[in-house]
Amino acid sequence: MPWRNKAWKAICTPRRKRTCHGPGEQLIIALREQKKLEKAYALLTANPTPDNLRQRAELALELGRFNEAAPLFRTLLAQTPDDPELKNKFAIAIRALGGKEEAAQALAEAPTPENLDERAQLAMELQRFDEAAELYKELAKIHPDDPEIKNQLAVAFAGPQATQAGLRSFHRSPNAREPGRTRAAGHGTPAL
Repeated sequence: MPWRNKAWKAICTPRRKRTCHGPGEQLIIALREQKKLEKAYALLTANPTPDNLRQRAELALELGRFNEAAPLFRTLLAQTPDDPELKNKFAIAIRALGGKEEAAQALAEAPTPENLDERAQLAMELQRFDEAAELYKELAKIHPDDPEIKNQLAVAFAGPQATQAGLRSFHRSPNAREPGRTRAAGHGTPAL
């Protein structure tokens, strides 16, 4: 679904532009543009500074190093607790590590149309069916022709009776995805 790729990009794309502060940062930018993310991350982690904390966190997330990304985003959130972009990225990392409750809380503190799908899925996984139904209703208004959303809405309305059967069929669905992964791209790293 093309809208899901756009949603993940909106969650994961920085809103503010960075300026280059020197040759080291220019090298990091060049490495990222060449898709040499491992090298860029190695350079940043070899010389960690408060100025490159956000870059380290974002690269760790992009590389799928969730166990490294989560504490970096937690540190950033301690400095800027009201940043919805940071909360979304922290939620992606912490959910990938199995912290569904903490991820749901972070997303609920920064609700956006872009993270609506993720919030709905987490509500289902945490068996918060009323909340999931409301979120899937919102998604159905935005994407009225999406059969997956309609299916999940029906499962949410059915509640605990349909949970086991519904979630089993959902996870067997060719459109099912792992937490923190885009649906259209399959089982890859989140598009950042």
